[in-house]
Amino acid sequence: MIEGKRYGEQPGQPVGVPPIDELLRRRTFKGQTLVPIKDGKEFERVRDYTLDHELDPGDIPFLGREPRNEQEVLAVVICCHQRLGIEKILRVQTAFPDLLVKLRGRAESVHLELETYSKSFLLHGHDGQVCNRQFKTDENAEKKPVGVLCWINNEKGGKLENCVHRVYELQQLIRDKEKIRW
Repeated sequence: MIEGKRYGEQPGQPVGVPPIDELLRRRTFKGQTLVPIKDGKEFERVRDYTLDHELDPGDIPFLGREPRNEQEVLAVVICCHQRLGIEKILRVQTAFPDLLVKLRGRAESVHLELETYSKSFLLHGHDGQVCNRQFKTDENAEKKPVGVLCWINNEKGGKLENCVHRVYELQQLIRDKEKIRW
């Protein structure tokens, strides 16, 4: 979360951002409490991102603010699942994959893995649990496809998109009032 001193146009609420190294496009020392911004370009990059991604807290179900961890992402999804096009949540679990859901307009159920940041899917090693965009060890005879539902999609390298059916950015779905379209 970024909260700064007032200088120029400001977001009205704290805004969730990608990891600071990605936002600043440079390596920072991880033990620092504060990360200094070196120049005007970095400052503008941070401000532009926060202004472009600010959500009205009233638009974020249940929390009334941006989620800060995967459990809070789950709380938002459970609270507004029908608004997201999830007809029914069939299973919630702590092990991969987090959710088994029935999407509106789709006959078969699908798996959704929840993450705060999409890159966490790869960092947690979930790509090894997926084959042909389906959960490898599905207990049913028919394999079910896997998608990622994250608060911030920060994996732009293509590896994740090649591994799962699709990556859905929850904040974008809420902002645009859209549904998950398989």
